[in-house]
Parts: sequence; C-alpha cells; structure tokens
Amino acid sequence: MVAYNCTKAGIVALTRTFALEGQKHNINGNAVAPGLVDTRSNVKAMQPKPEDLAKWVKRDEIAATVVFVASDEASGITGQVIEVPGKLL
Repeated sequence: MVAYNCTKAGIVALTRTFALEGQKHNINGNAVAPGLVDTRSNVKAMQPKPEDLAKWVKRDEIAATVVFVASDEASGITGQVIEVPGKLL
C-alpha cells in the first residue's frame, strides 16, 4: 500500500501546485478522485455482490463531474481534489 498511498498524496500535491502556478495564466487545476468504478475489469477482478455493485460509482457520474469542473460555472474552483465516491459513504 505504500506506493499506492504515496502516489495518491503526490496527486494531491501536484494538483495544488499546478493550481498555484496556473493562477498567473488564468488556469485552474483540479483532480477528480473516483471511488470504486463500475467497469467490466473491476467487476471481474472483485466479483462484488449485486447490492454492493449498485453502490459503485458509474463512469457517467465521473464524466459529469469532469465536465462541471471544466465549465465556466466552476471557474472559482481550483486546487481541489473532488471525490466521486458513489454510494459507498
């Protein structure tokens, strides 16, 4: 888990640094952090129960978040890691 967790922490630091450096060029920097994603390969690897699979985040939910963050409506959001956990909370 060390490499995985260090990579996640690196993404957070990279996102915040990019946001700071992008300000002078009017560029926002954000990251999207999905939870368990309902994909064929994940389902095959993890073999969840149907009631658990219903809680996993769907690809269209992640896409909608990315579209929002890239829109003018999100112009005041920068340096953030936006979690899209599905219904696992």
